[in-house]
Amino acid sequence: MTPKAKAKLARATRIRDIVLRFMRKHARWDRLTNGPEALKYQDRAFLIILSIQDEVSPALRKRFDLPLLSQGLYMLEIWETGNGKVLNLIWNSIGATPEIITFRRGTWEEVFIPGRPRSWSPWQLGYEFAALTRRRRREAKIRD
Repeated sequence: MTPKAKAKLARATRIRDIVLRFMRKHARWDRLTNGPEALKYQDRAFLIILSIQDEVSPALRKRFDLPLLSQGLYMLEIWETGNGKVLNLIWNSIGATPEIITFRRGTWEEVFIPGRPRSWSPWQLGYEFAALTRRRRREAKIRD
């Protein structure tokens, strides 16, 4: 796996972990149109669905030579209004590494993982103050 793919998977896994904690408190059980019940959360910006997939029957597994749980037992979908499906993950057990089906990067991620605030230190303040002072001196010399 490339470093870029590892970073993408780490980001998707982190979003999944945060969303699972959020769903525990805010989601409700709902029946999907043509499927089983799923945990669902919906607001103006997002539709989030967490479902547990039915196991493939032994006859179909044998016919198509599928291993047990080849399609993923758990599935998480995040839909953003106006952008469609932005994240779709499947995984086989609690805490397992997910498989990315769909992951469209964008600003929507900041809702779940806020960007890092600009760090501050006295050293930076001194550096910024010195830069500002130098700029003011240059501007003053130009005016004279």
